[in-house]
Amino acid sequence: GRPDHALFANTAGFPKERAARIFLERWKADANFAISGNIVPLLEMLPADDVLPVVRKRWGDTGQENALLPLLARKPEANDRSKFIDGLNSVQTSVLQACVQGLDKLDAKSDANEAFALIRALHRTSDKQIALRKAMSARLEKTTGQALGADSKRWIAWLEKAHPEFGKRLANPDGVDVAKWEQRLAKLDWTQGNADAGKAIFHTASCVHCHSGSPAMG
Repeated sequence: GRPDHALFANTAGFPKERAARIFLERWKADANFAISGNIVPLLEMLPADDVLPVVRKRWGDTGQENALLPLLARKPEANDRSKFIDGLNSVQTSVLQACVQGLDKLDAKSDANEAFALIRALHRTSDKQIALRKAMSARLEKTTGQALGADSKRWIAWLEKAHPEFGKRLANPDGVDVAKWEQRLAKLDWTQGNADAGKAIFHTASCVHCHSGSPAMG
């Protein structure tokens, strides 16, 4: 039941559902249990009602939040909306699909944050990702009442007019509100710091995956 045992649990012929149950119980009982990318696919074999309470309780502590989004999309709750909106910043097709599916199971209220995240994701996707682009544009049309299809440029023009503050953010490649960050950073006391807390965040926020080790790309 250790996290590294998931490597064996994912091999052919292994009783995966039984293994998934063991990992879930360990995760539920041990606050320091390190959920991994090899465990998440196993959890998909268990009923949503068994898995999702643990997922929501531990959200933000695992560094595997994007990988967990497809689990949430199976049976989303209203409080999961922000998780799907954040997930739309991913570059992984499977994660983006899960976010749109999860949002579609929630109410179709007008939400500038959601519209911005969908338009940014739509603009980043390739024309070859036809099904994903169609799903994103359908969600946008449902929540905004606009019939603009899958043309991201038309959606950007609409966003700049309907929500200028979000339109400006799209001019930044990462969609970041630079001015607000500069204001926030200016108030920080840079003589103070906690290296251990920073190290923990580096792992929890998944920075470690791209910025450490031999395959480091950051």
